[in-house]
Amino acid sequence: MGPDRPSEIDYYEDLGVERGASAEEIRDSFRALVRLLHPDHQQDAGLKAIAEKQLRKMNRIYAVLSDPERRRKYDLSLQGESRPPTLVFSSVSALKAKELLTRFVWIGTALLGVAILIWLATEPPSAPVLLSSDRASASLRNAQPVASQTAAVPPAANSIASPVMPFPQTANTNQAINTDDVGQLRAALRAARSERDDARRELDELKSHQDAAAHAPAPAPVVSSQPLTSATTTLTDPAPPRLAIPYAAAPPPRKPALTEAQKFAGFWFFAKPVQANRNKNLYYPEFIEAMLTEQNGVIHGRYRSRYQIVDRAISPDVNFEFTGTPGSGTIVCPWIGQGGAKGQLILRITGENDMKVDWSASEIGSIQGLASGTATLTRRLE
Repeated sequence: MGPDRPSEIDYYEDLGVERGASAEEIRDSFRALVRLLHPDHQQDAGLKAIAEKQLRKMNRIYAVLSDPERRRKYDLSLQGESRPPTLVFSSVSALKAKELLTRFVWIGTALLGVAILIWLATEPPSAPVLLSSDRASASLRNAQPVASQTAAVPPAANSIASPVMPFPQTANTNQAINTDDVGQLRAALRAARSERDDARRELDELKSHQDAAAHAPAPAPVVSSQPLTSATTTLTDPAPPRLAIPYAAAPPPRKPALTEAQKFAGFWFFAKPVQANRNKNLYYPEFIEAMLTEQNGVIHGRYRSRYQIVDRAISPDVNFEFTGTPGSGTIVCPWIGQGGAKGQLILRITGENDMKVDWSASEIGSIQGLASGTATLTRRLE
């Protein structure tokens, strides 16, 4: 949590670093304070208790600043983020807005209706008039023929006359239609109807033939009247069918077997399990990383880890290097850490990508605080 007052000292000032300090600078400053405030350096009981409390505070501060996510949240609390104001609309204003919207809709509808009426009143009547063939013949009987005012309508080539024909409008309203053109149109219509009837009859005949063929009984087998004898008839077995053998794809190439040392090579890490019931007597790791390389059957490794320690004034980091030769899926070798720490390491392959790590310290040194640890690591797949 960030400070409540601007004058209060923040975590960065407690560690003696700037707010933009890197993770390495924070770690180095923390380690220097651990060496300075370690209770073992104090002879007086009161000073030792004060040093232990201060070291606990440094552990809590380092736990926040060494975690990128927790450090980001702490930096945001220092900046004092402000939230945008929330706009709240009352029910009265919402009701007024709804009434205004309804009025706008009615006004727009009324204006649209007035515009349609004005457009219909000013639109001139359409010019073409459609007449059917029967109405054309009736008008032909009642109309007086005028030779100078007839309009010839030529028949369309290779087409059937439609029952509704458009006629062009002329200045004189007493139009007359040529009787020869009407006769040609009627003849074309009768020819089209005759072709349609012939096509329907042919379609009905074709359907009847198909139905008769579908319901006809199967023809009876032809039986010869001559007796079968061994001299005239030879019975042979039909050739067996050939079975198609599918092409067998080549099996995938097998991976070469790994040596004992190659089984340990790779990058190993600790996958945090779901911790429902945690043992209060154990320190759980924040992270564990182990980088192992193989060279001529020998394993060279580097082990890095950090544990969650908040009740004791000791360093939470455990870092060391080691070199060993595997045998029967196990490596037992010494390790050397910072500040003169040393001890023994046991690595054991428990699965294809699982490895158990057990380490113990024979000498803690000036930096390391934990004396032993165990964990199961998982290999990172490339």
